[in-house]
Amino acid sequence: MEEELCKATLLSQQDAFKSRVHTEAQAGPLYRVVDSRLSISCNVSGFASNSARKEFEFRVKKPALPIEINIISTDDPSFSYAVYARRVRSKEITLTHVSPNSVVFEIQRLEKSDEGEYECFVINSESVYDGVYRAKTTVKVLDNSLTVSSPGSTSLSYNEGETLTLTCQASSNTVQHTHLSLAWYVHKNGEDGARPIISLDRDFTLSPGQGFAGRHQAGLIRLDKIGAATYNLKMAKLGLSDQGRIYCQAQEWVQDPDRSWYCIDRGQDGGFTEGAAHDSSSKRVSISPTGQHTYSTVNESDTLKLTCKVHGAQGQLSVTWQHKAAATPTAAFASVVSLNQEGVMEKAAELKSRKVKATRAAADTFILELDEVTPSDSGVYQCAVSEWKINSKISQSRTANLLLTSTSARTSNINTDIEITCSVALSSSASSCYAVTWLLRQPGENKTIISSDRDALLTYGSQLELSYKQRIGMKRTVGPTFVLGIRQAQISDKGSYICEVVEWLQDPQRDWYQLSSASRTIELTLIEPVEQNVSTSRDFTIPCHITQQSSGDSEFQVTWFWRQDTETEQRPIFTAYRNSTLQTFGKGDRLRFSHPLPNQFNLTVSNSGPDDSGLYSCEVEEWLPSLSRGWMKTTVEKSGYSTYQ
Repeated sequence: MEEELCKATLLSQQDAFKSRVHTEAQAGPLYRVVDSRLSISCNVSGFASNSARKEFEFRVKKPALPIEINIISTDDPSFSYAVYARRVRSKEITLTHVSPNSVVFEIQRLEKSDEGEYECFVINSESVYDGVYRAKTTVKVLDNSLTVSSPGSTSLSYNEGETLTLTCQASSNTVQHTHLSLAWYVHKNGEDGARPIISLDRDFTLSPGQGFAGRHQAGLIRLDKIGAATYNLKMAKLGLSDQGRIYCQAQEWVQDPDRSWYCIDRGQDGGFTEGAAHDSSSKRVSISPTGQHTYSTVNESDTLKLTCKVHGAQGQLSVTWQHKAAATPTAAFASVVSLNQEGVMEKAAELKSRKVKATRAAADTFILELDEVTPSDSGVYQCAVSEWKINSKISQSRTANLLLTSTSARTSNINTDIEITCSVALSSSASSCYAVTWLLRQPGENKTIISSDRDALLTYGSQLELSYKQRIGMKRTVGPTFVLGIRQAQISDKGSYICEVVEWLQDPQRDWYQLSSASRTIELTLIEPVEQNVSTSRDFTIPCHITQQSSGDSEFQVTWFWRQDTETEQRPIFTAYRNSTLQTFGKGDRLRFSHPLPNQFNLTVSNSGPDDSGLYSCEVEEWLPSLSRGWMKTTVEKSGYSTYQ
């Protein structure tokens, strides 16, 4: 009996030492900027009545004064010391209930002297004290150091189709670690507010504004961060709708201990407001239309750039740019260049040697560019746009046939430009459209690199960093063939590249439906350049080995390239054509060609000297017989570099 009594007494003592009331304030330290808003939440739990309103008090202890100073109370209007009484009366400092057990303490405009340790205290309305009734939060008040500027003229004029480049300088000297976000805006004439063009958030994620996504995906709008404080906006192929006041806006963010982000930057009016931003001076951009006048003047040797916009089209579109001399108004228009509904460009025969191209800047916009114009290029230009439909009903249950061919496995040196191809060898219909996605599979990760929808509009994968996007490109050629380009390949680019193609058709009601899909995988291996030391007057051989071919009927054209250490571009030195014709471009009779094996081609440099050192590589074209076209080039592959010293 005595033992049981002893146990009961011990348990009662343990219960008595348990804290029933618990008070908690927002975790600190909290870093805020002068003139910004401070908000501290405080709540209590454990009182006998959860629904009864609890009264709170806030005090502060400042670094230079080791005493507590009363600020505000929910219970006593005269609680404040004189130093805070005026700000409490003017509602600059408030303490507001959000529930019976929690409050929010706010200072609308922080002063430097507000730095200190803030204490939230709960007034006990019960007869006994049982727990923790106070909680503390440290607040650090920082001077503002965010600066934003956009150098250059405040009034800019461009022609339609030209490229706009603006620079924004944004930096901060805040001692605490912070992140900056930056956005470019355009305020168009007649609109109430500005629209974001493109932004880079505090986590370095790039996002185009509404109405600019398509041009961003096509590479026509870019925001590049250069160094620690410079942000460049580039808008290519300007349109009339781009006119207005363009400016950049920066915000500075600090992360609180609860991992939430807080904006601590300056508003445009010179004061600090939560969530506002620091804006640069605006640039008034005016754009003059081109291609819409009866007469347009271009200087000789300059570039002619014309824009053609289409309205109301719903099907696939192709465009043909045509020209005729102004002196012969009755003459027929002659074709200059065309872009078919699959995105394949074809120049007119008489312009094969000229720098002319047709591009699709957006779903409804086509561009003609003709470089180095001559007097013979003057005259009248027109664009002829065709909308493509399927004339007869195609059953959605029809048998779908989609067969792909692709580049074989590749091994290349780092710091080289690489192209990987994927071609449609067999499809269900000549009217098919294709959506293409390139993916990269590496150990522990699969990611989308770039996609092209059935209208040939490009989209980069969401996981890609900006520096990676700048090295990646995709194009369509005849076939259709889909080419993935990687500039200055790095070791991190190696892996399995997967080309996924989806075939689409359109019925007479203009509804699209998917027919079939197929994929091909290409293994890419990247290595460091091979370096060989060759003695003077000795021979050395540059081998070119074909590891895989599409068919046993393939024939090959092989070209060797050479670049000296002091040069920036490689130049061809020897070609072995598929009909066994040999052509040398340099080094005279010191070059010897051999073909010891069906898949092995060698080029030997005789009596080498110091002038022969540098980077060597080879390029192989694969040709296959075609019933309709004779011989057809299907693949072009480049080797890695070999260094000879």
